[in-house]
Amino acid sequence: MMKRLKPLNGCLLHLMGKRPKTILTDQDQAMSAALASKWPSTYHRLCVWHIFQNAATHLSSVFSSFKHTLAADFSRCIYDYEEESEFLDAWNKMIEKYDLKDNQWLARMFSLREKWALVYGRNTFCADIITTQRSECMNAIVKHYISYKNNIVEVFHHFQRLIDDRREKESTEDLKNAQSYPAMTFLLEILKHAAAVYTHRMFALFNEELRKAFESKIESEDEFGSSRIYKVRPFHRTKEHVVTYDSIGGKANNVTVEANTVGDVATIATDGDANESQIRGLKPKRRVTYQ
Repeated sequence: MMKRLKPLNGCLLHLMGKRPKTILTDQDQAMSAALASKWPSTYHRLCVWHIFQNAATHLSSVFSSFKHTLAADFSRCIYDYEEESEFLDAWNKMIEKYDLKDNQWLARMFSLREKWALVYGRNTFCADIITTQRSECMNAIVKHYISYKNNIVEVFHHFQRLIDDRREKESTEDLKNAQSYPAMTFLLEILKHAAAVYTHRMFALFNEELRKAFESKIESEDEFGSSRIYKVRPFHRTKEHVVTYDSIGGKANNVTVEANTVGDVATIATDGDANESQIRGLKPKRRVTYQ
């Protein structure tokens, strides 16, 4: 485990002593122990992509017989349920349906369910990141340029090619963002501002979240001083969520969502005086990340 602690110490220096809120790893037991020892307050989640890869290995015989239905049921257990009781019920039905009561890998995964099932992670900030695929993607990109057959001089030469290609793509994207505006369905002030400061790709993501917020059914329930309580039901959903909104200064100072699927965008939809400070978590123009 000591070997795992050294990289964590180095990472902490780069983060200027601030520990990450959430970290995702594969199921490396030594890394898990090191994180629990060094960063006990950091929320440790498991990479969903690696879980699916391991499922294909440990459940290969079942997948061969029930490939599509098992994958769908397992996926729903990871992503779909908003209440713990729903998740547990679906998990038990899946175990019974495919006769997996004696599968040791599934039993171990169930014991770690709070690290991968989204029903247990909705109240923890993770910026919608549920896999380590960004690092896996970079590994794949590097392998496209560099081979194990290359000597050290060739490695540096090909790595420079990679950097040049990435910079060219970023410059092309910067030019596109600087010379054009994304199409807006509605001429809302908040969308005008987002279109002016964010990339086309990030604007599209924000626009979609805002659309979902406006399509949600919102009912005012109660009011305590500057705080207002709403019931929010997303479009095509049956469950309602309780949102508490503090209107002091016309800003969302405190938002609580029972099942965290609405988030800050819901507060924008409930506030007629939404301002620029309420656009959060998006990248400014000229800062493009490729996948």
